Amino acid sequence: MNIIEYFEIKRPDLKGKLLPQQIEMLNDLININIKSQALSCGRGFGKTMLAGLTALYFADEYSKQINRPITILLISAQRQIYDRIDEFFLNDKTLRPRLRTQPGAQSGYEIPREKLQFLDTHSIIYDVLPTIKQIEGIRADVVIFDESQDIPRAIYEKAIGCLKIDNIGKLIVIGTPYCEGKGNNWFIEIVSDPKEYDFKLSRYSSEICIWNDIDRWKKTWTKARQKAEMIGLPPSIEERQFFPVKHIEACVLEVQAIRESGVNGRIDIGIDFGLEDATVLIVTERIGNTRRKILFRKVWDKKDRPVDICGPEILEIIRNWNPYMTKGDSKPEEYINWFKNHGNKIIPVDFSIHKENMMGQLERMVREHRLIIPVEFMDIVVALREYKLRIGEKYYKGKGRKTKGSDLVEALALSCYESDSLKSPTPNIVQFPRDYKRKYPYYYV
Repeated sequence: MNIIEYFEIKRPDLKGKLLPQQIEMLNDLININIKSQALSCGRGFGKTMLAGLTALYFADEYSKQINRPITILLISAQRQIYDRIDEFFLNDKTLRPRLRTQPGAQSGYEIPREKLQFLDTHSIIYDVLPTIKQIEGIRADVVIFDESQDIPRAIYEKAIGCLKIDNIGKLIVIGTPYCEGKGNNWFIEIVSDPKEYDFKLSRYSSEICIWNDIDRWKKTWTKARQKAEMIGLPPSIEERQFFPVKHIEACVLEVQAIRESGVNGRIDIGIDFGLEDATVLIVTERIGNTRRKILFRKVWDKKDRPVDICGPEILEIIRNWNPYMTKGDSKPEEYINWFKNHGNKIIPVDFSIHKENMMGQLERMVREHRLIIPVEFMDIVVALREYKLRIGEKYYKGKGRKTKGSDLVEALALSCYESDSLKSPTPNIVQFPRDYKRKYPYYYV
């Protein structure tokens, strides 16, 4: 019995109603010659129902064909997977008596939530939520991820370790590649570059599904969301968010931009120099060992960015704040050299070496709500929301020149960055140019 015939027996209410694309997807799902399968589907395509059917087919019908028990690990980020499997049991009353483990009264479902074991085939389906605890100890012949866009990378790594390759050894990831507000995700990376991860990619649009309100979606959603949720096309690198909005908003507090001090408290300054872009300076205070608070920011736009113009003002800011460490972009070199010539030790940070760690630290700080952004710095909030940088060999800096927003984010990352490879600074000794008082009397104290 093929999987389409199996589906029509288990769901007689949907007999003859599968779309050609859904039939194609089901045949791909049970093709054991495809060891790593990625399916990128639009919303409302029926992917969760088809994922549940695939698990049942392997454990029931396919297990009979090969005369061997099969263990399936079905991981879904949403509880609807239980409802979808439940529908097969409600429509085919012969399935329930064949289960070794009967559903517990506490579950509220027609089938058990965690383990379905068939008496005749001895096959097992583990249908679990994406937690390490539920996956721990399972060895599976087939691993299926449903709603993969919402599953953390750590769960993928754990589940892949559960996959056995001596029987079937098939890995399936199914999802809708919409990641706004979620940051980067392994599923998004797979469907963006399947060859890199050695996956066969299939994409299915939900525009063909007559039960979806496509016209309303088009009027309501952004272009990026339409592509992801209607045709299963992942956002381009340019469209991705590096910092999830919900975490950025949790960092914004109605507090004054004043020091809090405390144990291990210190001031750090980060400067993103701009030869052709804006130069940005941001002052943060480390509170304890893990939290940071933004205290001050200054932006020098195009006309003020030359170092001989903005340099003296930067020297004055450093002198007033007396930071523990001042870190600056190592390029352009003439900026760093200018400050060296004026007796100020700005630690140059080479982005080609430190950028991945630097941005990773800031991303985690935002996600864990350890960054305090006073409400007066809404320009930094906007910059964080719009930041699109992708860390790795391929990363996006925007079409044409970088925006002032990206400079704000990178200056903030510099200010917060901590690394053992950065030498402890000597106390800042600020030597002003000879004509500094005459040229900049309003900065002179």
